[in-house]
Amino acid sequence: CFVRSALTRVQVELESCLVGYAQVGLLCNQLGMHENSLEYLASGMSTAQTFYCSGGGGGGGNRNDLSLDEATSLSEAGALTVAGLLKTKAKTLTYRGMSSKGSGEQDTYEQDYAEAFRLYDRVKRLLERKGLERTTMYAEVAQDLSIWYGKMQQVENAISMGLVAKLAFEDIKRTQT
Repeated sequence: CFVRSALTRVQVELESCLVGYAQVGLLCNQLGMHENSLEYLASGMSTAQTFYCSGGGGGGGNRNDLSLDEATSLSEAGALTVAGLLKTKAKTLTYRGMSSKGSGEQDTYEQDYAEAFRLYDRVKRLLERKGLERTTMYAEVAQDLSIWYGKMQQVENAISMGLVAKLAFEDIKRTQT
């Protein structure tokens, strides 16, 4: 019982730390310091992977992401925290891609946009696997994906994802009242 309580406390502290990484990453992104943002987010993901995956959850290695299988073993709070890190990374890559496009770096722009879309899709799938479709995070990610599909001129997917986002926001509003 004592060990479980201590582990729960450590997990709460870790999740607070990871939220901090995401917040610092977002602040750096807003200041146009995209590389610094990506460094903070990479540190956050590395910390998450070390904690969540070293104790029998698979893991180790040098990759800087949790696999979806690893991430689905997270607690609800842990999944939302990791999703927040990934979503912030996607947002940072989007802004860095826009800066690259403005300065004529087409390859960087295309790579950043492709990676950002992949991360948004990954966050959506993680939240679905955890049964978190009724969260604000899910509704926001679905909304972001709708915009991405529109940018890629995939009209049907954009409309479909827009409806998913609309229904998610309505469901959240309904459950809060």
